[in-house]
Amino acid sequence: MKRNLLLIVLFVGIAMIFSVCGGETTEQESPEAAKETQSAAKADEGVTVAKEILETFDKAVAEAAELAKTKPEAAELKPKLEALYKKYEETMKEINVKYLALKDKDIRQFGAANGYLGENRGKHVFKKDEVLAEYVNHYYSNKDQEIVQLLSKDIIKMLDVAVQR
Repeated sequence: MKRNLLLIVLFVGIAMIFSVCGGETTEQESPEAAKETQSAAKADEGVTVAKEILETFDKAVAEAAELAKTKPEAAELKPKLEALYKKYEETMKEINVKYLALKDKDIRQFGAANGYLGENRGKHVFKKDEVLAEYVNHYYSNKDQEIVQLLSKDIIKMLDVAVQR
């Protein structure tokens, strides 16, 4: 019994010595931490571009809702929506240049942008549906399919413009 206890104490003591003396120094971990910080900063640039795309889309949705708020006649609303979409498509084309530059600059940034868009695009489209649902239903019940198309589907094409390759 004393012999087993002595062996257990001896093994525990040896394990403690190895755990205290066998660890790496912080100097060796520091360059690795610096690389992780740099890659995180690069990934942040991709996420920033993706957020800009989605924020621009949200602004376009808000402006479309503002135009449709008073529920004007379809003939009056259609040119306003088309002009709004054209304005935002130009903005999305400018953002697309930044988006494509990420691919040439660092593929990880491009991947981070795509990952962020993949995770969050659906949420923003769903939010668009919530914001514009009242107006889509109004024009749908009035059989104005062009306006329904503009409010429900054509606005999403702006997102496609921003991520064209």
